Amino acid sequence: MERGSVKLYVLFGSRTTVDSSGDNCLDRVADRNQQIERITTSRNSGIQRYIPVMRLPPERGTIYRGLVPSSRSRGSDDRYTIAAQTQSSHSASSIYSHISDQLVSQGWSITDKVSDTSSRWRSTTDEGHLIYGEFELTQIDDDKFNLEFIISTNDGLFITNPAVPVPIR
Repeated sequence: MERGSVKLYVLFGSRTTVDSSGDNCLDRVADRNQQIERITTSRNSGIQRYIPVMRLPPERGTIYRGLVPSSRSRGSDDRYTIAAQTQSSHSASSIYSHISDQLVSQGWSITDKVSDTSSRWRSTTDEGHLIYGEFELTQIDDDKFNLEFIISTNDGLFITNPAVPVPIR
């Protein structure tokens, strides 16, 4: 069950109530915490751990953000893509600007603005390594957008030219 951005887990029973598997309520909570820890650990490996948080702007007149009816992610240790289909009453340029501000606040610097809703970014990890990102927002209907962010190392995916301070393809 969710309430706003907080997930609430409701378990029935007490620590003395035993279910058919022989577990009590505390056992089930401990098992769930272990599952969450495994998921979190797997998501924090490789380049995935550097994916910035991107939130849609609140809808006009409400505290709620736009909808994200579908999303997907894929990648490897040196390149990772997240993509989502979003629904919002905001314009593409407004959403792009809102998310760009979030990228900057998380330590990303824009290296190339390709269009009004597409750009290339760069950041330095805590370990001092450069990572690169590409952010693109495409309007597919009046209130529907595709959002894609690709993050990668410069290991063969970007050609860096010492005379040019931005990655080139």
